[in-house]
Amino acid sequence: MAVVICQHCGRYNLREELDKKGGVCERCGQVNVAGSNGPAEPVRHASPEPPRVPAAEVQREPAGQVPVGAARSEDRPWTPLQVFAMSFLFGPVAGGVIAGINFARLGKRQYLVPSILAGAVLFVLVAGASFLVPGTAGNTVGLLANLGIGYGFLWAQQPSFAAWKAAMWAPAKEGEPYKSSRFGQLFLVSLVCLGIEVGALVGALVLVGQW
Repeated sequence: MAVVICQHCGRYNLREELDKKGGVCERCGQVNVAGSNGPAEPVRHASPEPPRVPAAEVQREPAGQVPVGAARSEDRPWTPLQVFAMSFLFGPVAGGVIAGINFARLGKRQYLVPSILAGAVLFVLVAGASFLVPGTAGNTVGLLANLGIGYGFLWAQQPSFAAWKAAMWAPAKEGEPYKSSRFGQLFLVSLVCLGIEVGALVGALVLVGQW
């Protein structure tokens, strides 16, 4: 029979008896751990595994959708209608800058600079057309041009905004309307762009001698 020496008191124990007692020495009551003389190891009971849920019963949210009441993005881009309003009220430069910033917030940063450049070019064209048309008709041309440019920026923003809203936003409760953030920045940037447009027009009038 195999004999195991207790690592604590030196008593000779039969391996069979030590195994039955979980490695506890009969003399000193200490537990023998694995060593060079090969004492029996204490019996360890495996912890029960958590119950498994069948894959068919696991509920998953549809891809690209956020459940109602889930965490929402704190930075909520402006709506295409807001971009249209700023372009119509404050001019093509404001429309291009606002559209470019909003494209970046929608994850389309590649359209930031092209939108700003488009707004600047359109402003020059509209201003030139307004100067060429005599009388009050020039003001009408500029107004209609701002309306068309604003609609163009609205149309360009709509697909990206719809995709972002479907993937990144969910109402806290059913029927809650979407509300954009950074409303103050929207007006501040538009006012700065309006100042740039007015300054450019005044500078052009001075250059041609009409101021």
